[in-house]
Amino acid sequence: MIVGELLIARHTETADTAFTLTAEEVALSITKPDGTSVSPSPAISVDPGSSSTTQTMEAAFVGEIAGVYRLNWAVSIGSSVLERQEVYFASWTDVSGAVRRRLTETATTFPDADLDPELAWMAREIVDRFPCLGAGGGYGGLTGLDQERFDQALGLLTAAKLRPSRVKRVPSGDVIEEKQGDEARTFSDRAKYARATVTLEESWAAEAARALTQVTCIKAAFAGRAARIKPFLMVGPTRTDFEAGRPDTPLATVLRILDATSDDGE
Repeated sequence: MIVGELLIARHTETADTAFTLTAEEVALSITKPDGTSVSPSPAISVDPGSSSTTQTMEAAFVGEIAGVYRLNWAVSIGSSVLERQEVYFASWTDVSGAVRRRLTETATTFPDADLDPELAWMAREIVDRFPCLGAGGGYGGLTGLDQERFDQALGLLTAAKLRPSRVKRVPSGDVIEEKQGDEARTFSDRAKYARATVTLEESWAAEAARALTQVTCIKAAFAGRAARIKPFLMVGPTRTDFEAGRPDTPLATVLRILDATSDDGE
């Protein structure tokens, strides 16, 4: 869902034998990204409610702020209380739609209940990778164009992660076989040749990297690191070594050239 949209959360319980369920027997608490609870708790409806082996519960709420929403369902069936947790993700832009378009999926074949946990996981991975994002309030602290740039990368990386496990619904564009004259080579042989084929996942990851490096704090972090880089740091015998009676020469010692080594060791 997008920040500010109304989300209809659905949860289904099944059993081997038919059972009845009313809205009064279902409790729902929702924790927002900032740790507070949605108040008042949304109204719950149950379908069909009457005796059935499957009962579907629905509740509608608005994702007021960006980030992860944790839904805790408590379902009373007979003397048992079943506790379930689900994760939904409120994004700044339509990331879910972008992922589905890349994977040629729809909201029916890939519903929010399945996609949102993947988006939440990937968003956390990106924020953890760049400390400046966490210091700036995490995903919910993004502003302006940074929201779009981050979401572009989030969608691309999530699609690249999920694509191998999803059913291919249309031709993907991957090179399966290449034939020139009488010589044919399959996709699995690409590592043998210097001009390797770039997969869709790799190209999406490259797009994501370009988008992330334009996020303000990440761009500033790279610029700051570049200013501290010593392109060639040489370690070998010094004048002090000679004066101390260690007349080593570069050929007798270890000479190291460290590329892109900064003052802070990063």
